Amino acid sequence: MKWAISALLACITVPAFGSISRTTIPVPGGFAQAGVSPIGQGFFLIVGDDIEPLYNDPGDDFSEGSFSGIGPITRSASAASMDASGSSSSEIGMGYINFVATNTAPNTTFGNAGAHGGFKENFIVTGGTPGTEAWMLVQVSIDGTMNASGFAGRAALNIGAFKDDIELRSSEPFWDNGNSDPISTDRQRATWGLSTSSFDENLDRTVSDMITFSVPITLGEPFNLGIYAFGNAGKRSAGGVAGSSSAAINFSVDWAGAQVVDAGGTAISGAAITGDTGLNWTSGPTPCPPDLAAPFGVLNFFDVSAFITAFTAQDPAADFAAPFGSFDFFDVSAFITAYNAGCP
Repeated sequence: MKWAISALLACITVPAFGSISRTTIPVPGGFAQAGVSPIGQGFFLIVGDDIEPLYNDPGDDFSEGSFSGIGPITRSASAASMDASGSSSSEIGMGYINFVATNTAPNTTFGNAGAHGGFKENFIVTGGTPGTEAWMLVQVSIDGTMNASGFAGRAALNIGAFKDDIELRSSEPFWDNGNSDPISTDRQRATWGLSTSSFDENLDRTVSDMITFSVPITLGEPFNLGIYAFGNAGKRSAGGVAGSSSAAINFSVDWAGAQVVDAGGTAISGAAITGDTGLNWTSGPTPCPPDLAAPFGVLNFFDVSAFITAFTAQDPAADFAAPFGSFDFFDVSAFITAYNAGCP
């Protein structure tokens, strides 16, 4: 089997990706994007939007991909010029998001490194009385570090959630933004940031937080839910100031569990949260990269077959190892290693 897969490499070409966002990914599934721009540009971003337009200038680097099922997928980017350098990496699987980004750029530019992506699942909540209004409360843990230094360093992490591709409103009861930074919005958004404003500043921030998304649902009616994040190591401003500024982020965002409550906040007895992937969403799914096919939670021939099919089709689900975006022996070797190691 190994030699047959390796023989395919000679005739494989890497597919092009484009315009990936929360509205174009398969469900269940997800996507990852990574970009670096030595010059950059000022921008406003809603998490889940396509960030490719932010990283398409000469000298920029950008990589993206999507997956169907539970993933995972990893994308990375790096770019450098005479006086700027940056790198970013985004790893996404069903139920978790991992970002790393670093950047140094002149104060005259908006040079930055960004990591972006998220996951989406089809759900139905059964139990109780069908047709009853309820809320699915989703806890998400946020853990990581950020650093900013120089006159205009800026590091940030932003998170949001969408039901049926519509962003959740902050007016929903039980929404809790944890200890995230205060922002003015009518949506369920959370952000953590750090910025500097003098040449000798060098600031660090450690985040260990928990937020609760409040998803309005109707018992017995299907819906999809997507959670997306954007991490950025960049600049708070650009102007005629000499010198350079730096920033860095390293974050994990994880689905930590969910419950279903009524209007009074009381848990609905017998309510069961079921997703198409078959993962345990009540306590939070445990990542297992080689578990590519049902029955999930068990590694068997179906997972091997799914890997071979994905590899042959150059599907990002089979892109297990660097160089990401290429399908080669390293992906086969990484899958075999992960498969033999088993799942938690």
